[in-house]
Amino acid sequence: MAEKYRPIYGSNPIAATVISLRKIVYEAQPPVGSTLWKMVGASLTAFLVGLLVFHRLKPMF
Repeated sequence: MAEKYRPIYGSNPIAATVISLRKIVYEAQPPVGSTLWKMVGASLTAFLVGLLVFHRLKPMF
């Protein structure tokens, strides 16, 4: 992968998940802590956005 695209690729939560799984399965090593924190941050952000959307749309159901 070209070096100029690494920051964009690294901010993708799916890519972080794939990188972590690859490291666990193929290299038998734990994932890097910074990658785990990126995944936790992306998960919490998605959860909070979903919670906000569903609370705002709740009266319509």
